[in-house]
Amino acid sequence: MVVFVIMIMFFLFDEIMQKIDQFFEHWQQELLSCDTEREKYELLLDLGKELGDFPRDERVETNKVSGCVSEVYVAVEIDADEHVQIWAESGSLIVRGFCWLLVAGLSGRSAEEILASRELLANFALKTGIDAGMVASRANAFMNIYQKIFNLVNKYGK
Repeated sequence: MVVFVIMIMFFLFDEIMQKIDQFFEHWQQELLSCDTEREKYELLLDLGKELGDFPRDERVETNKVSGCVSEVYVAVEIDADEHVQIWAESGSLIVRGFCWLLVAGLSGRSAEEILASRELLANFALKTGIDAGMVASRANAFMNIYQKIFNLVNKYGK
């Protein structure tokens, strides 16, 4: 019986991770379909405009993302069902697009799923070139934001 339950849990976790994969695969294809870097910037700017409001009381030093040129803040909340809600904010419009991707792709997921998505997101950043290939001053911003999310989830999710 225990083996059966473990198999079901593994199947469900694998299915959920596929949904995260599908979200980032979709946006990877969208970014790669841009004919020019300018189109890629415009797509990220448009995504950044969709980023929700950041809770004002969460704009504290412990939520600040290190390693970013612009001020970037991330806040997480883990509910009783262990689903993580994520908020992010940046003064840079392009970085707001990075934030939107991470918030939309990871919010509502379990802490375990978010903590397990590091390799997926590193590959996404590498393949799309959004971390290093775009603007030199924004190099590593996407993964720095994810790292902050990871650290907060790891801290509060245990």
